[in-house]
Amino acid sequence: SLLNGTLTEAEVRTVQKYRTGLLHNQKLAARYDKTGKTSDRCPLCGRHDSGSHIAGGCTDKQMKRLIIARHNKLGTMILKAVQRGRMGNDLVMADVGKELSAKNRLSGLRYTSIPVWMTQRTNPFLRKKLRPDGLLVRLDLKRKNSKVTRKQMREAKKKPIYIIEVKVCSDTNHEAKMIQATKQHDQLLYELHRNNWRKPTQITLTIGASGTITNKTVQGLTKLGIEDKVQRDRLCKNLHNTAIRYLHSLVVERRKREAALGLYS
Repeated sequence: SLLNGTLTEAEVRTVQKYRTGLLHNQKLAARYDKTGKTSDRCPLCGRHDSGSHIAGGCTDKQMKRLIIARHNKLGTMILKAVQRGRMGNDLVMADVGKELSAKNRLSGLRYTSIPVWMTQRTNPFLRKKLRPDGLLVRLDLKRKNSKVTRKQMREAKKKPIYIIEVKVCSDTNHEAKMIQATKQHDQLLYELHRNNWRKPTQITLTIGASGTITNKTVQGLTKLGIEDKVQRDRLCKNLHNTAIRYLHSLVVERRKREAALGLYS
């Protein structure tokens, strides 16, 4: 719910405008301009403008910085919850959020890229490009920092592996984003197969730009060991609010830049 007491009035107004298609952008400006002189292009990056473009498609440096920060924040929130869940000790690596400060990034992780011992037959240059948001391997470790033994590696090859991918998408486009994300890690699947690992299960967790969360995302969180309903609901609420705050920040940044360009003078 938008009226949960944690969002400001400005944030609620922004999300309501976005969801109803009333968030001002150049596409609307061109439509309302009877003279036909107004461009429908984004004044910051030059691409076709729209509400969805502001929420996640603009390639301007400052806007892109916020979009990447949103992905890192949401991904880190999810993986921290996974670490607290039933399979938390099995979270082997995470690429998401590694640029964050030490206080905000994930703690207790062994790797920020695919471990060498999982892809020994893979070219080192290619290995660096294999970067899922997270990888969960059922090593059944007792502690997060326990050393992985050869026996555990052999046993792990017989158990489920989960590739975790976090995506922010248009609130009406969750399904298409999940299909797109499935194709993203074809090379990683091939390399794991070459190294005699069991075929992984890819879990894509989609979050709408204005905070919508689907049942498939909730089911994915459950599969990753976040089985306590209270903990899962709290996480979903925090993800919802965080996505809305970033949407508002993107709109504020856009308006500041438009004003600097003299669009409203």
